[in-house]
Amino acid sequence: MSTSTDFDFSPLEDRCREFFVAEPMPRESRRIFHGRGRCYPGLEWCTLDFYSPVVLLTVFCVPSEPAFKALKQRLLALLPAAVSHFVIQRRDLFGAPYEWCLAEPLARGQVFAKRGKLSFQLDFNQQNTGYFLDMEPGRQWLAANAAGARVLNLFAYTCAFSVVAIE
Repeated sequence: MSTSTDFDFSPLEDRCREFFVAEPMPRESRRIFHGRGRCYPGLEWCTLDFYSPVVLLTVFCVPSEPAFKALKQRLLALLPAAVSHFVIQRRDLFGAPYEWCLAEPLARGQVFAKRGKLSFQLDFNQQNTGYFLDMEPGRQWLAANAAGARVLNLFAYTCAFSVVAIE
């Protein structure tokens, strides 16, 4: 990976621009950028998520501290005024701490992942916020196929699947 501040973040920046231009302020929670999917060489170390009005950058390692600092500044410049909070979770550091870069930290119960009429409370004081945006295709499939069925969810971290199944 590059060790300079001119690291190519354009795929992430392009997705961010597309996301916030597509609609003035989306209501639904969505994954803006999924570098972990290995579709963007050199950006496998991060994801960017939207939980209105919060944007969460999760990093699993950093290419270099100068490049990481440059990315933070570039993302802050791209966020529309309607985004009140920008937070970075450092999964590469012990305890996976959150760094609030825009506005004060939000407590449990102040931020929700929204999916249609459903809201799921998030917690920015633990390793996972409690809602997994990369699982949305599975929730869509379940919503389309679970009507009238009995569903047993054996995985505690996927409680949103149970809620989607009974909706």
